[in-house]
Amino acid sequence: MAFVTGKRIACVGGDARQLEMIRQFRAQGADVITFGFDRADLPGTAKGRFSPDALSGAEVLILPITGTDNEGHVKTAYAEDRLTLTREHLQALQPHALVITGMARPYLSWLCSESSTRLVCLLDQDEVAILNAIPTAEGALAVVMKETPFTVHSSRTLVVGFGRVGMTVARLFAQVGARVAVADRNRAKLARAREMGLSILPIGALREAVSDQQVVINTVPALVIDASVLDAMPKDVFLLDLASEPEGGTDFAYARRLGLHAQLAPSLPGLVAPQTAGQILADVAMRIITEDADGKP
Repeated sequence: MAFVTGKRIACVGGDARQLEMIRQFRAQGADVITFGFDRADLPGTAKGRFSPDALSGAEVLILPITGTDNEGHVKTAYAEDRLTLTREHLQALQPHALVITGMARPYLSWLCSESSTRLVCLLDQDEVAILNAIPTAEGALAVVMKETPFTVHSSRTLVVGFGRVGMTVARLFAQVGARVAVADRNRAKLARAREMGLSILPIGALREAVSDQQVVINTVPALVIDASVLDAMPKDVFLLDLASEPEGGTDFAYARRLGLHAQLAPSLPGLVAPQTAGQILADVAMRIITEDADGKP
């Protein structure tokens, strides 16, 4: 992977996944400067104050999985100071620089567009989504084991959504003996679930399906676990939502009013397997950097 050798890469904020990305870039000979990692142990890596001047000459800007919020603030787990990304920061990068993040909220998309800077969202890459589903599923299993008084084996478990994450979650839970049912609106996905030996139902039948479940795991990033579905849930159910922030696909305010045991758990890969998750992100980021250097789309 000599294609990053000598490249100046700026890493701004993030969590343990970004630490692993930085180590991977350094191992491949990149010139890495970091911002927002004051408390992190990163031998051989320059740490700077986040200013446009400090970004001068950078060819790649790496942001956390969450990118920025809609005020430009960047999350960081290793510093107290707030980092805010501005147009001036992007203008200081080399011409044709890349900004690589996980997801982009409107502010970041607008900022890159205004600055004519190419923006790449890693979570839009199929290989990231598929590989990230592995630590997500393992993390979901760990959470369910911790939060419930019964074994996962023989538990009645409903997985809502049978996309890349839902399929891996359903498979893992079935492999440890859960009685897994799958809800999705896509008939082809339901056919695949049936082929895997899982029970299936259309997502429109959620209200009826949840009434006898012990565990419900949502993977759909839209409001599918609404008040009508929550009303039908048993009071001792455990509801785990793996969908995107800020509120996943569950009406958590109503769930709290009902006294249900419900938990939002986005970004599980960064919590349960940051090294693996960071390696996945680094591998894909380096592929993208290579393709960009080669002039490929």
